[in-house]
Amino acid sequence: MKHTLCVLLILALCAFPTALAENGEGLFDVAALEEDETLFSFLDDNHIDTVYRPDGQPFHGDVSEGSVLAYIDYVELPNADVVALRLTIGFETYEALYGYELTLRAGDTELTFAADPYINDYDMIWQEDYTLYLTGDAAGLMEALASGDGTLAFTILGDREITGTIATDPEAIRAIWEKYVALGGPEQDFSRLTE
Repeated sequence: MKHTLCVLLILALCAFPTALAENGEGLFDVAALEEDETLFSFLDDNHIDTVYRPDGQPFHGDVSEGSVLAYIDYVELPNADVVALRLTIGFETYEALYGYELTLRAGDTELTFAADPYINDYDMIWQEDYTLYLTGDAAGLMEALASGDGTLAFTILGDREITGTIATDPEAIRAIWEKYVALGGPEQDFSRLTE
């Protein structure tokens, strides 16, 4: 009897952290994303993180050279026990940029951060993806997009300077942000999230 009780207690303790991790410290309702038929889900390139992409993306833009598009996704990050919104800007050109700094502007909100792009070249075309988790100070950028006209201006510094704008859909951005807030997104502990 003691042995059975001890085994049950150990199983319960092992299951408890797993249940918390699946819900980002118990605050984020991951099941709501999994059940939402308007979201397309897939494993990220690292085969650990799950990406939930809303309909109506990518957002397209104008750029001083090449082409650009952007995505705003919900990303479940099990190693950090959170679900974060992630902005990805995909830039494509015939000459590598090797960006090291990215400045984003939406309304009166401006954010500059060190860039570490994922770079790929395919058939003489360079593709560089710049990502930013929209947490902490960066959450203000999402709020500015959701409350403004949806225009995201950017400057990428690298071997040269690239500038452009991306036209997002303000209603879609508002819906993404409102869902994220309703599911407990901003209330999570992002201290374990590394970019």
